[in-house]
Amino acid sequence: MEVTSSNFQEVLVELDEILKNATFLCIDGEFTGLNSGPDAGVFDTPAQYYAKLRTGSMDFLLIQFGLSVFTFNQEIQKYNQRSYNFYVFPRPLNRTAPDCRFMCQTSSISFLASQGFDFNKLFKLGIPYLTAMKKKN
Repeated sequence: MEVTSSNFQEVLVELDEILKNATFLCIDGEFTGLNSGPDAGVFDTPAQYYAKLRTGSMDFLLIQFGLSVFTFNQEIQKYNQRSYNFYVFPRPLNRTAPDCRFMCQTSSISFLASQGFDFNKLFKLGIPYLTAMKKKN
């Protein structure tokens, strides 16, 4: 299910109920770029690998957050699954709100476009948000 600013409130109510009964969750993210930092190596520990990827991706913007909720159905011994794709875009809510600047990596934008990512939906209907740092300021 695609989630934008136009249906966000309704989906939150639905998610509140679904998450209470979840067996496990999967998350995914689409970003305006992937890596601008040190290369992760095959001999890195999981913590080192994560730290390198995190450091290298901090310049880029999360533009879609994917969430899949799995619930085990005892009667049929199978999992039920529900997926949500949240279009998120930190557009300022008014003239005095913080205005975000971000980097794009052409290969990432090109890949998203080739996969049918709807940039118009992102920019027009993306769910606005503030980072924790901007919220403090």
